[in-house]
Amino acid sequence: MTAVRLTVPADGFATTPFWRRLTAVAAGQGHDRDHGLQLTGHVDPDNLYTLRCVRCDQAVVELTVDRG
Repeated sequence: MTAVRLTVPADGFATTPFWRRLTAVAAGQGHDRDHGLQLTGHVDPDNLYTLRCVRCDQAVVELTVDRG
């Protein structure tokens, strides 16, 4: 399964709605309840993140933070 690509504004990063959206996307792909999720950030460029399912060892969401 291909990871969903999302862009979020910087002021919306790591907010409650942000986490709700990511977990809803993950659940929609079958990664819920007993599937641990892990958000990892990149060093260069530093505005890219990947939400991974730990259980499936799979990228679920590829995220870009728009610092516009």
